[in-house]
Amino acid sequence: MSSELTHKELWQHAAVRNYALLCLTALGVLLFVLLERNLGLWSLFPIIVGSLALALRWRLGPPMVLFTLTGTLYLGSIRLGVLVRPRSYGAENVISDVILCAAMLTYFAANYRLQGIFHAIFPTDVRLPSPQKQKPKPRVRSGQAVSPATFAAPALMQRRSPDAVSAGEIGQLLLGVPLYVLFALLGCVLLRLWEPVVDVSDELWRAMVLTWILGLGTIVSAGFFSYLGWSRLTASEAALFLQDLVWRESRKEQWRLSRWIAWAKIKTARKDKQ
Repeated sequence: MSSELTHKELWQHAAVRNYALLCLTALGVLLFVLLERNLGLWSLFPIIVGSLALALRWRLGPPMVLFTLTGTLYLGSIRLGVLVRPRSYGAENVISDVILCAAMLTYFAANYRLQGIFHAIFPTDVRLPSPQKQKPKPRVRSGQAVSPATFAAPALMQRRSPDAVSAGEIGQLLLGVPLYVLFALLGCVLLRLWEPVVDVSDELWRAMVLTWILGLGTIVSAGFFSYLGWSRLTASEAALFLQDLVWRESRKEQWRLSRWIAWAKIKTARKDKQ
């Protein structure tokens, strides 16, 4: 298992080397695209951040690369503090954007799969003790007070084993990247068909439409999956869910009623004593 291997041994594994090579290849393609856009030395900034994130296994490495890439592209569009007009969006720009998106998507996917091998992607499950570090239970005498921490076992670090990486996993990733980029390009083309109905720029109007589409899709999807989850509940589970919902919605009123009832009981008890 990967939890039994050190970081040095993990880097020597074929699956880890392949994903690291895929990340470096994506960074190399990204560098060529940035140089093609005449960004100069600014082109090296996202590449350096991506290389450090890969070497040091930063969890926030991919978002940092995306943030630095966005800043580099923005700074590249500025000349002497004045935002220049965007160039005509021709076939060459479409190809450049497609390659840029494919390189970033490949780096994200490969880097996060490496994160799954070196780190635990999901929160550590404390209910699963580590078999390597589990200590024998101490003997406890009758009547002796024992804290719960006495029997607590170290949590198991749930990392993915590099042996579980199949031979065609990287091939499936490389085949899926162009498909996702094609869907993104299709969405960009569809957004350009929406004509602004208010007096705003085209870029701002597309951002507004995209925000509405994503927000509406998220709300509809959340409602649909919530309904599916509710339909699978048993009668007792549904009753427990409704009781919890009633408590959360009326906790202030119930607290006020309970306070009044307690006050009435105390007042009645005082009168009885008198």
